[in-house]
Amino acid sequence: MGIIFSFSQDTGEVSTKKSSHVIETGINIVMKLTANHYTEEQIENFIVKSVYLVRKLAHLVEYFILGLLFINVIKDYTSISLKKGLLILGGCFLYALTDEGHQMFIPGRDGKLLDVLIDTFGSLLGIFVYYYFYRRRKIKS
Repeated sequence: MGIIFSFSQDTGEVSTKKSSHVIETGINIVMKLTANHYTEEQIENFIVKSVYLVRKLAHLVEYFILGLLFINVIKDYTSISLKKGLLILGGCFLYALTDEGHQMFIPGRDGKLLDVLIDTFGSLLGIFVYYYFYRRRKIKS
């Protein structure tokens, strides 16, 4: 949650630069692996077109991890059930709401309902994946 908060604390300009850097690093890796070369203009165009997608994927991944971590902590104290999974999901949803609310006070950022939905879906995926493997391991034992 602290890492998510620190990312949300970045201004819009800083956040966009971080996203652009991730894309540029990916392009450099692809160019090395495939021996393809792109002009600076092609790279810049790709970055501009990809920033939105990378930012939304970052939301999904952050909250996927948060869902995994929450359910992992809960299982240490109680058995995992559908009801507890839904409670964990509710907690992740509430954190996503507060995170987006926090961003409304950061220059160049704003809170978006779409991001809350993406965050919540990421948490749901994390909870589901953990529960799936937890049940498989329990059945084999």
